[in-house]
Amino acid sequence: MLIFTGIIGFWLWYVTSSATQFQSPGMDINNLMPKTLNDWGCAQLKKRFGQDRAPFGCVAEDYTSWT
Repeated sequence: MLIFTGIIGFWLWYVTSSATQFQSPGMDINNLMPKTLNDWGCAQLKKRFGQDRAPFGCVAEDYTSWT
């Protein structure tokens, strides 16, 4: 249970507070989240980094644009 809580906490920090959208474990965790949570996480990242390339898990078919 402690590991699960740590992973969720890290993911929340990544999507709401990370200094970069290209933080490797954060991208991987976000990509593994269920679609609803992944979409929410990508929306949070896009609010902060939308002018830059999208990270893994939030990319469109061109592998650069946001979904």
